[in-house]
Amino acid sequence: MRGTYPRANPETKTMSAHGTLTVDLRTRRGKGPARRLRAQGLTPGVVYGQGKDNVAIAFDPRRFERALDAERRYNSLLEVEIHDGDAVLEKVYCVVADVDKDPMRDTYLHVDFMRVDPDAEIERVVPIRYVGRAKGVAAGGKLETYKRSVRIRVPAKDVPAAIEVDVTPLEAGAFFRVSDLAVAGAKVLERPEQPLAHVRPPKVSKTAAEGKGK
Repeated sequence: MRGTYPRANPETKTMSAHGTLTVDLRTRRGKGPARRLRAQGLTPGVVYGQGKDNVAIAFDPRRFERALDAERRYNSLLEVEIHDGDAVLEKVYCVVADVDKDPMRDTYLHVDFMRVDPDAEIERVVPIRYVGRAKGVAAGGKLETYKRSVRIRVPAKDVPAAIEVDVTPLEAGAFFRVSDLAVAGAKVLERPEQPLAHVRPPKVSKTAAEGKGK
């Protein structure tokens, strides 16, 4: 069962909201030097992409956390300044490409940063926020959701914090599918027929069903 749905609402912020992070050039690589860095309260990482050389770095994880947008988190656009002593080697826009964390201590083990052009499109996974109370739920049905995030292609400066899906119009038996998403400025990269939400109709008791049949 399909219907006409409002556009999904991407929660966006302007590029002026990008965070800044100062990092230091890391000259020694390998597990041993990385462990010593972590013992000093620093996190090893790498900056790569755009056809340039990879740059091994070290940074303060507390500053990294402060640089991240509170809602976008690892989808934040960051301006990374790479220092070698007092010299600035590179100042570049980046997004977080990969994060390795200690699951027990919840501390950063390693972070990869990918250089980006803020106006160029990149692929990111963005969370879905389901809002509203479906009509079918008000009639006794049950809302079921199938995905918590979707992959999109969007300019790096315009990655939304989340995509809101308003389930209010959904009646009992209706589905909200990927094809019903319309995110301004972005292309959704999931299968169009994939369901995101569904209102399961209320169960009809055997007695009520028999009564209808008479």
